[in-house]
Amino acid sequence: MLKMELDDQQPSIDAVHEAGRAVIKSEGGAKAKKTREKLDTLHHKLELVRAKIRDRQLLLDDSLKDVRHHLTTA
Repeated sequence: MLKMELDDQQPSIDAVHEAGRAVIKSEGGAKAKKTREKLDTLHHKLELVRAKIRDRQLLLDDSLKDVRHHLTTA
């Protein structure tokens, strides 16, 4: 469910990245550097969120397997 919500936001994320790249291309200098840093930070945070979602999904899948195993052996 969380993955689907993040996936639904991907067009907005892409639009932010595209706008940031346009600023970097057109401005240069300190403003471009600051925008690049913000885009890098955003990308890093999104990757952390994606990793946490993957980890949580694996944990849920493992828990579901355990429950099914206990139900079939009980």
